[in-house]
Amino acid sequence: MARTVNVISKEVLNRILSVNKLKYCFECGICTASCPMAEMLGVDYNPRSLLERIVCEPEAVLDSDELWLCGWCYSCQKRCPQALNLPEIFLEMRRVAKEHGSESFDMALQKIVKNIPLPLVATLVCFHPERAGLNLEEVLKKIEEMRKEQHKPRKSEKPVKVAVIGGGPAGLSAAYELGRKGYAVTVFEALPELGGMLRKGIPEYRLPKHVLAEEIKCIIDVGVEARVDTKVGENVSFEDMWKQGYKSVFVSVGAHKSQQLQVDGADLDGVVHALDFLYDSNFGKKMNIGKHVVVVGGGNVAVDAARTVKYLGAEDVAVLYRRSVEEMPANLWEVKEAENEGVKVEFLVSPRRIIGKNGKVTGVECVRMQLGESDESGRKKAFLVEGSEFNRDVDMVILAIGEAPDLGFLPNSVELNKDGTVWANPVTLETSLPRVYAGGDVVRGPASVMEAIRDGKRAAASIEQYLESEEEA
Repeated sequence: MARTVNVISKEVLNRILSVNKLKYCFECGICTASCPMAEMLGVDYNPRSLLERIVCEPEAVLDSDELWLCGWCYSCQKRCPQALNLPEIFLEMRRVAKEHGSESFDMALQKIVKNIPLPLVATLVCFHPERAGLNLEEVLKKIEEMRKEQHKPRKSEKPVKVAVIGGGPAGLSAAYELGRKGYAVTVFEALPELGGMLRKGIPEYRLPKHVLAEEIKCIIDVGVEARVDTKVGENVSFEDMWKQGYKSVFVSVGAHKSQQLQVDGADLDGVVHALDFLYDSNFGKKMNIGKHVVVVGGGNVAVDAARTVKYLGAEDVAVLYRRSVEEMPANLWEVKEAENEGVKVEFLVSPRRIIGKNGKVTGVECVRMQLGESDESGRKKAFLVEGSEFNRDVDMVILAIGEAPDLGFLPNSVELNKDGTVWANPVTLETSLPRVYAGGDVVRGPASVMEAIRDGKRAAASIEQYLESEEEA
């Protein structure tokens, strides 16, 4: 029932809504068009209309389950002409809703469990109910109870075989969707266990491995076969899949290849790549952690690495990013949490060379940057400020300047983009090679978990449509 009592003052509402930006809203709908959750939930979630209702009837929105369905990927803000921060607008409303006893979150959970293939992972990594003051452990228990009612273990019922290359969030989501439809799905994973970047790159404190294991078990339970320690291109060729009877292939190998920093000293002892560092940390490998650490980069991997090295005992940690906060690709809330934990974020700073002694890193020579015109990505180009060089003493440098997919196993007939990602039809995710689909970071470059899950679901629907058309032919 809609509320009729005014529980939100005009002053609070103005603060929540960023009215100085909101009054210039074009009502273009880009927020909804770019939202992975809007695509996966259809009529059940529309960020644009939700924002309108917050403006026009905020009390009624407090009892809406839509308030809890934002996945914090910031796709809406990145594409909004006014850069409206919808995730944080919705968060403020969630807090008011909780304060006034709204029970709409349980309705949202029902939709999450029904529509999101990895509901536990998504809740921990994307939805973050704890930010509104909810008890996270209780939320996870509710999800497990709801899934027990909906989840039905089964064996594959159709002889049609589908191969999924890569067991990360996109691949697992596609496998689950096709598996529960009865298709014989095999996931080929190069690592010893499924999970991809969920296992390799997301720290334990954000995604406990027992939670990931529970998610993977549910996927295996719908008849999905997992072939781990199997690297396509080495242990099995792409052509072998057609010979083994697979009718369609989904490529979701992610972006696990670290970009190289082209400066002197990048090969010194004490300089590590962020993905390698996170992987070793997640698997409990003993590492030499520096006391004074800099992380070079501005994406989510950089922030995760900074928080992790701080957690492991580094005394001071700084993230060096060569652009401003507006251009920073990392999730803004994660950046805030890192700063709250003692990580310093220094903008408009770039390393010029890494200094060492006896083969070990001892410092970084940095330079100040200034911004110019925007590049093809929409971010402003960074130029160094002459004469602004300065040194800082460090004993560990973590490089997180970008990740790219390793696609040497693909046939030449699969078209690639200029940045080395796979070209895929934006609607169906089919590549230039018929019957081969691709999604997640391998298509978009490093992106959010929610976007990867969305791609897995979209690809599964396209593959199913193709296979059904073949059966009818």
